[in-house]
Amino acid sequence: MYATLKPRNETIKTMEYVFEGVEGIPFFSPTISATTENSSYIASPSDEAVTDSHFSINIADDKNSTSLEGTIYIYPPYNNCTYYFNPVYQSTDGSVYTTTGIFLANQQSNIEGQLFSHTLDASTTITENGKAKTVCTSIKLSISIMFAPEKINVLQMDPESKVLSHMEYMPDAVPETFDLNVDTAYLIVEAYKHDDAGKLKISRKIYGEDDKNIETFFPRADGICVKHLAQINWK
Repeated sequence: MYATLKPRNETIKTMEYVFEGVEGIPFFSPTISATTENSSYIASPSDEAVTDSHFSINIADDKNSTSLEGTIYIYPPYNNCTYYFNPVYQSTDGSVYTTTGIFLANQQSNIEGQLFSHTLDASTTITENGKAKTVCTSIKLSISIMFAPEKINVLQMDPESKVLSHMEYMPDAVPETFDLNVDTAYLIVEAYKHDDAGKLKISRKIYGEDDKNIETFFPRADGICVKHLAQINWK
């Protein structure tokens, strides 16, 4: 199956390859060929379903290497599913296509944490200006369980650990920025969840003045928890 090259962002005229009519999460980095307006470039993955993604490129005279790594957080009952990892390739003419890969089935788990990961390594040799060059790609994708957040609490604390402000949000309604009280020394962010047995689980994280963003998650309807970053404005 071949992907279609389409505009990703009309404002800065970037492009992306899309597998139209196919459900799935894209996580690949093809080379976008040069045009009259732009030089060729390697596109970075951009799907919000892949969290904590790392994308690196190393270009040398005799070797080019690209590395991708990320995590998809799923919440029960979607953890008791089969996951298909389909490799994506790019031909010398620039076309991008996918083939049937492997699938991993998982038994239902009642514990948060990583279920499994899959790594795909590929290497090929090309000729540029009469010289051989090795092109290497490594992609690692992990699947982890996260109980679906139901409520997010943000507490502003003073230097004596007294509560200055207590704000409660739905997971998909956490603000983009937090303008803090002038006396706020640190924040406590709580995520309220329930496990498969209905037991309440509360995770807490402390943020200090060196932190620039609050990280929370919200559950999508397709079983994936997506990270949300909110800027912290300290006073």
